[in-house]
Amino acid sequence: MNTTYDNINIIDEQTNTANGLDFLTVSYAIKVEGIDILFHNNIYVGPNVTVQLVAWQIGMEPSDGFIALVEHARNSLYHM
Repeated sequence: MNTTYDNINIIDEQTNTANGLDFLTVSYAIKVEGIDILFHNNIYVGPNVTVQLVAWQIGMEPSDGFIALVEHARNSLYHM
């Protein structure tokens, strides 16, 4: 199953900071077989390392648990 760019809904794009490191977060949603899927794609590009953390959930509204998971993972992952 493929999707096209036209089917991707960009919800938010922002620069965030974790452990003193700036990184880009892009939030977007797609529909797969009638199911809404929300993604948070976090990317850090540094002088010696590039890190990507992608989290997703079913549904368009991020749950409190999803937000807590993403924040915990970012803070753990970007602790370099």
